[in-house]
Formats: sequence, C-alpha cells, structure tokens
Amino acid sequence: SQKNYSKPAGGGGGSIPKHMMNAARQYNSQLTKCNSVSELLSSFMEQTSTSTTSTTAGDNTSSATHLAGANKLNSVNFSTCLHRLARFAAKGSYSSTPSTSNMNQNDARKQVLSDPRFALLVCSMAEMASGVDASISVKMGNEMVLQQWRVKCGNDGGDEK
Repeated sequence: SQKNYSKPAGGGGGSIPKHMMNAARQYNSQLTKCNSVSELLSSFMEQTSTSTTSTTAGDNTSSATHLAGANKLNSVNFSTCLHRLARFAAKGSYSSTPSTSNMNQNDARKQVLSDPRFALLVCSMAEMASGVDASISVKMGNEMVLQQWRVKCGNDGGDEK
C-alpha cells in the first residue's frame, strides 16, 4: 500500500505566494555560494532571525525566532543546508579561516554537530516538517499545549485542592 504524504494542516500546504517562492529561490542561490559550515550556519541564522531590540526602561533585550524557518525557508532550502553541511564536514572545512582549514573530517563533523546553530537548523526543519505555525509566539504555543493537555486530562485549569 502507498503512504499518504500530504502536508499536515497548518503546514502551509496549498499554493505558495509567488514572492515567497522567489525569496526561497534567491536564498537557495545564496546558500550555494557559502564556502564553509560557519558561513552557511551564519546565513541560516541571519535569514531566519526576526530580531527586535527593545530599549524600554533601559532594558536592552533581543529576541529572535527560528521556529519552522520563520516562514522564510522551504524544504528545498533545508535540504540544501543539510547537503552543504555534509559536504563541508566531509571536506573538513568548518571555517574559512586558514587556521582551521586543515582539520580532518572527524574534527569538522564534531564541530558541526556541537554548533548550537546546527541544533536550531535541525529543530526548525523538524518544526516546518511537522506543520508548526511559525507565526505563533513561544508563549502562545506553550499556552495552547497546556490547554490541550488540560482538556485531554479532564482538568479545566481549576485548582484541585
């Protein structure tokens, strides 16, 4: 029997706006021009960041989301990222600086796997694949999960004391 590989609800199925397709195409071209793991991961972070800095009451805080690729990456972009990372790691080119250009494959792989940006890339890819809505804030998402858990457990949120 054949498996049904339809897109999950809320995962952005259906027609994709032309401007988003063009942006994804342009980003894919940018990815193929990266010359090292570090450069590629920095590009991913830059592309998926929606950083805002708040200076209210002297509080300099920064927030960024890479949730599901921030609705800026598609499956081809994620595939290109992974393919390029594997290629760079196999060649031992983690960074474009001369001091690390002679590292062996195992060292490059270890650096890729231990890089927090790689973890964000993998998480973003999994979120996109599972249909996570990137427009939802983490706080709102946590509240939705908590509410669903309460309904499933038969608890309406009131205290049980």
